[in-house]
Amino acid sequence: LKVKAGDFYTNFSRYTLYNTKVTGVNMNFTVNRDKPQLDGDELSRLFLFLKDEKYRNRMDYYSLINRSLGGRNYLNKLDFSFVFGRTKEKVPYNGRVEYQNGVYATGYGIYEQYLYGCKADVSLNRNNTAGFSYIAVSDDPSSITAGGLYTPVLNYAWSGYLNSRLGQSADISFEYASSSSDTDILKRTRNITGSAYNLQVSGHTDNLNLKARYERIDGNYDSQGNLALISLKDREGVYLDGSYALKEYAGITLGAEGYRNNLAKVPGILTAARLSGSVNADLYSSKISPLIPDLNLKYKMIRDSSNELSDTLVYQQQIESDNALLGAGISYSNNRLNLSLNYQVNDIRDRGRYSSGKAGSDYLITSAFLSVKTALLKYIIPSLLYYRTVTRDATLLTDNTYDGLNADLEVKVFKGRLALKPYYYYLVNLMPEHIASRRETRGLSVTAGITSSLALELNSKDEFLRYYSEDGSQLADSYLSQNYRLNSYEIKVTVIF
Repeated sequence: LKVKAGDFYTNFSRYTLYNTKVTGVNMNFTVNRDKPQLDGDELSRLFLFLKDEKYRNRMDYYSLINRSLGGRNYLNKLDFSFVFGRTKEKVPYNGRVEYQNGVYATGYGIYEQYLYGCKADVSLNRNNTAGFSYIAVSDDPSSITAGGLYTPVLNYAWSGYLNSRLGQSADISFEYASSSSDTDILKRTRNITGSAYNLQVSGHTDNLNLKARYERIDGNYDSQGNLALISLKDREGVYLDGSYALKEYAGITLGAEGYRNNLAKVPGILTAARLSGSVNADLYSSKISPLIPDLNLKYKMIRDSSNELSDTLVYQQQIESDNALLGAGISYSNNRLNLSLNYQVNDIRDRGRYSSGKAGSDYLITSAFLSVKTALLKYIIPSLLYYRTVTRDATLLTDNTYDGLNADLEVKVFKGRLALKPYYYYLVNLMPEHIASRRETRGLSVTAGITSSLALELNSKDEFLRYYSEDGSQLADSYLSQNYRLNSYEIKVTVIF
């Protein structure tokens, strides 16, 4: 029996609703009549979601409370979803011009913003599936008085895709997307359009998997419901992946990619290209003897290059760097214990030239990870992760160090019907010039199976980040303004009937 449930936002189209996270109230209704196997009856699931997030930073530039409403219906060959939510809370414009430490304060005003979206997937036949999605993000021009730094914007994007199965071991899919953005709803003087598309082919046998993808996203393409587009737009590239398994004792994975940016060759934008390749090998020694740990080895090389531009156009004249990563890890597990240790070295050589005359820097990044998870009793499962990363600047001879600790505990009582999961995360960053930061996160998750058809989940979290000086000196506001505290709670109710 196939039942779809959970946070469906991340399942939307890659170019429109992919990676969208709208918090608030979410209603998810799933009906599956495809393969009923529950006493010959159809299975329905009702999923209710209530979440409230409050974010406050030290300088009080803004406070966000996000809420949303969503739903989903899956019926035979049609899968339809929708979402509606408020993504920004209004902050009135007070008429003052405030610019502090590179950050615009709320004196400029922030428009209330809403998101609307829908997605439909349909099974055309046994080998073909098609889909369509649409998302719009719009400021409310009447929410605040105009005249501040920001203008009310409207952005929408849609995409369609077709996926076809070729025989028993190959698939091909194509997706096309288009977007339109109005940077000022009040004036309606500028409409920016863009497009994006990708073509993917994959095939597999019993031991071999291959995948190839071509992708192009115009620089003008924009979907404000897709956070990942910030780093992916204005790019064209080819991506290759392959894996081979040697029975159950070993496996190897290969990957390669190449892409370039500034597709429209706009003057003043640094045109760069990247070529990379990676190999990952796993030896499952525990299959030979349960007393021998498994072994993992990996290597990756990245080469970045760019054209040379005039000093008057960009600060950085030319990019030319190599990034080599070498890593190794061992892991051991049995019925009571899971233990893993990983170590990697990342060597970055920057031979770029800069308009200021400054030479490129070389960095050596070393990282170590130790993870332990054990079942003390059948219903008590603690886990611990410690990691340390040191970045060495070979030019300035300075270190930037991260030390982190993640502690989790899972306690199950009443024969597993009630689960308590408290957790604590701690991260310290020691930077040059005696500057440091500390981030702490505390939380609790409670899951209760009240009946065979009713489940309840409660989540709460408290997180803060604080910058400070180790020698007691006064920090610049550019650091202090990043301090924040986040409080959130979440309630989920699942009903199966």
